[in-house]
Amino acid sequence: KLAESIALNERFLYSNELFNGNMEAFKRALNELDHIASKEDAQRYINLQLKVENNWNEESNTTQAFITLVERRFN
Repeated sequence: KLAESIALNERFLYSNELFNGNMEAFKRALNELDHIASKEDAQRYINLQLKVENNWNEESNTTQAFITLVERRFN
């Protein structure tokens, strides 16, 4: 599970910076990502839903770290 690979301080960082401080939205996104079967589908979910809904800055180190973490799950 994705949530198990994220340290507590990282959870707060991702929740605050990527999900506007909404820990529930962050947990829902992790749950959704855990049920996605392929890296391509995960990237599509991030690009079409999470980035748009939460207005992510793609240049942000936090955004890049989160995407890398998700992609690592599929390697």
